[in-house]
Amino acid sequence: MAVDLINTGAKCDHIDVHHKKHTGHSEKLSKTYCNDLNNSFITSFSFQIPTHISTAQVAINGPYFIGAIRLCLHGLPTYVNDEDEHRELKELDVCTLFHTDKQTIGRSTYFNADFVRVVNVTKPLRRNQHTNYSALWKPITTYIDNLSDDLYYAKYGEYLRYASDQTTFTVKFKEQNYYVQNNKSPIIRRGAITFHTFMFMFLLIDTI
Repeated sequence: MAVDLINTGAKCDHIDVHHKKHTGHSEKLSKTYCNDLNNSFITSFSFQIPTHISTAQVAINGPYFIGAIRLCLHGLPTYVNDEDEHRELKELDVCTLFHTDKQTIGRSTYFNADFVRVVNVTKPLRRNQHTNYSALWKPITTYIDNLSDDLYYAKYGEYLRYASDQTTFTVKFKEQNYYVQNNKSPIIRRGAITFHTFMFMFLLIDTI
């Protein structure tokens, strides 16, 4: 997963990522990439998701506000070739931007990332050819409750909301039980076309 913190002064050393386990404990995850050297007030970092059913929490330590968050999910493609079929898992590369007008991201924000399987089955034109199976993950990322910090502003005022010593957001990953399957097959196979062509020719000959 790749994360872009937009319009923020937070640096890489101020960011920690943890894997929240069901037992209540957490395990620190190493960032595989982090860049805060540009002058565009964007800090980008990435980390590996342990499984499709897990929870990751990102903590930004320090009095830093965040104007927007871009969450990106990446996955490499895989291929399997058998005698009777060809299977392909397509590359995953999806980003979702979260922001609110005239508000910064809240001090504690929660997101859901639901993975939906989309499967394509393509039957061959000839029976001795391979059946092609291709699939991809369709992630749907949404936020829970309130994305901005307007509730904190209403309670504590304009100055205190930027005095927080930590900002956190949590992403809960989950695979959906359902899947989408698209079936593609020829209207008629080549052998059937040849058979019907000969039958039509014989009928023409009989009528002459």
